[in-house]
Amino acid sequence: MNYRSRGYQIAANYSGTRSDWMIELGSLYPDIVRIEISDLMRHQAIAPLVDTIHGFGASLLARDIESPEQLAFARRINADYLQGNLLGKPAARLIFPDHTIDSGAEGRTRRESH
Repeated sequence: MNYRSRGYQIAANYSGTRSDWMIELGSLYPDIVRIEISDLMRHQAIAPLVDTIHGFGASLLARDIESPEQLAFARRINADYLQGNLLGKPAARLIFPDHTIDSGAEGRTRRESH
């Protein structure tokens, strides 16, 4: 099954410092690359990294933003998406008509009884 033809996007998480990571990432053709902001801030050559991610058509999501300094850095490097507690706390429970999603239950959905 081709997930993209059904409207799904593929996200790849990066954590760590492996140098061969970009080769593996390019073979996945992700739509979004999620990188922890602290890893981005420690990266020696951030502009080439962001250019490479954008070069193969992916968006950069800077995650785990906890401070104004991290937010300013993410904006300065042109991260496409921002995620972290500074921007909003995760919801413990989302309620929709007929369904509840509990983040504590690994995102499982259950039907509400009425």
